[in-house]
Amino acid sequence: MEQLPVIEKPSKDVFFDNTASLACAIKQIHIKNYQGIIDTHITAIPIDSQWLFLTGENSFGKTSVLQAIAIGLLGKQDKNRILTEEDI
Repeated sequence: MEQLPVIEKPSKDVFFDNTASLACAIKQIHIKNYQGIIDTHITAIPIDSQWLFLTGENSFGKTSVLQAIAIGLLGKQDKNRILTEEDI
């Protein structure tokens, strides 16, 4: 599986709190041909939002979305790796 670029199309950010800074922010998510997800695009995520909720019935792809985001940010999936507290 090929690693996707983290930021495909940079755009101007809007952040009104000049006293604080953001280290990074996910502005949009585009997942294509991953597990059961054929093509989905989540746009217009405010860069200063603290939470993004994924809701849905069982087996509707919530975990697949999270896995795809992790692979996009961290690289190829390693199914044999067990995460420890030091990894978090």
